[in-house]
Amino acid sequence: MTVLVAKSQTPSVTKRPIVPSGQWDLLPSGKRVAGVNILMSQTATTGGEVANSWADCWTSWPWDTWIKPQIDAAAAYGFNTVRLFGTVTARYAASGYTPQLDDQTYLNRWRQVLDYIRQKGMYAYPTLGGCDSGACRSDMYAYTPSNAWFVAEFTTLLGLLATHADVIFGIDILNESDAIGNWAAANGVTVYAALKAVASQFSYTLSCIQVRFPPSGSFDHLDAHFYIDGLAADYFDADLVGIGCPILIGEWGTDYGAGSTARQARANMFLAIVNYTASGRRVAGAQVWDLIGGWGDGDWGVLNADWSTRSDVLAILQSFPTS
Repeated sequence: MTVLVAKSQTPSVTKRPIVPSGQWDLLPSGKRVAGVNILMSQTATTGGEVANSWADCWTSWPWDTWIKPQIDAAAAYGFNTVRLFGTVTARYAASGYTPQLDDQTYLNRWRQVLDYIRQKGMYAYPTLGGCDSGACRSDMYAYTPSNAWFVAEFTTLLGLLATHADVIFGIDILNESDAIGNWAAANGVTVYAALKAVASQFSYTLSCIQVRFPPSGSFDHLDAHFYIDGLAADYFDADLVGIGCPILIGEWGTDYGAGSTARQARANMFLAIVNYTASGRRVAGAQVWDLIGGWGDGDWGVLNADWSTRSDVLAILQSFPTS
C-alpha cells in the first residue's frame, strides 16, 4: 500500500482500445469483485508498515486466531473475494530472515487457506510477492533475487494454485511493482511471460499505484490502487476508460482517522468507488484496504482493531454490486 494524494503527481497515460462490454469480467457468470484485503500481520503500529510482517505471519501461522477469523468475517459481511500476500523474505535465503520456510510447509499453508476459501464459497486473489521489508515494499527489492530465482519460486507455488483454479480469479505477481526503481519496466515482461508459460489459465498482473501502469506485455488485467480523498467518477473515466483489458481496483481507501471530518472523507471515498463500479462502467470490481483497523501507517479497516464494526462505512460496502 502506497498513498498518493495529488492527481497531478501521476504521469501521462497511453490509452488502449476499449474492450466491448462483457469481455472484462474476472469472476464467472458476470459477477463483480466485491472484495477485501486481509492482513498478514497481528502487530498494530503507527507511522509505518510492520517490517517482515508477511514473513512473520507465514512462519508463525496464526490460523485459528488471525487468518481464519478474517476470512470468516469477510464472508459474514458479504464480501465475495479476499486478497492475501505470499512472502519472499521467508523463502529467499539471502534475506537473512529466520526461520526459512521449506517448500512443503509453505505450500501446505497456502493449501489450507485456499481450501477454506473454497469451503466458504468465496474467491481468492493471491499476490505472490508481498510487502515485507518495512514501508510496504516487497522484499524482492531489498534482497534483489535474480529473475531466475523469482520465476522458480513462483513456479513452485503455481503448481499448487493450479489445483485451486476454480477459486482463484487472478494473480498479482508483485504488489505495487512500480513503487521502487524500474523493476516493472526491466523485469515485468520477462517474469510475466515465464509464469504465463507455466500456468496460462490464470489472469496475471503487476499491481500499480493509481495510473503508473506496468509495461505492455506484462499483464492480462489491470490492478490499480487508489488512495485519494474527494474521488469522483470523472477521475476514473479520465484514467481508466481506454484500458483494453479487465480493470480491478485492487486497493482503495481513506484513513479512518479521528473525528467526523476524516470519517466523512472516508465515507465519500467509499461511495465514489461503489457508485463507479455500480454505474455500468467497465470495472470488474474492487477490493477495499483493509479488514482490520489500527495496522500499518494509518487506520484503514472496515472493522475496528477490536473487530467491532464501523457501521458507517460497512453499510456503504454492503451496497457494493456483486453482479
